[in-house]
Amino acid sequence: MYLGAKNSSTKTYAEKLFREFNAKYSDTYKYYQSNIVSKTDIPEDIIVIMLGKASETLENLRTLLHSTQDMLDNSISSSTFNDEMLS
Repeated sequence: MYLGAKNSSTKTYAEKLFREFNAKYSDTYKYYQSNIVSKTDIPEDIIVIMLGKASETLENLRTLLHSTQDMLDNSISSSTFNDEMLS
């Protein structure tokens, strides 16, 4: 359970990175659907572009995951509070 942050900027940054990743993923998926799916003779330049987009998307995902871990490391979890503090 996420109750709060020791530093709210880590949460804000993780949210920003999520939006960036989601946009990159959507762009990559649209390109894939338009240029790869159901095609039998795909030009090399299209494959190279697709691989580049996939690589960038994975890099964005890795950055997002690290940022999410930082946010969780900087959160105040429910286990930090004893019953007396919560009542």
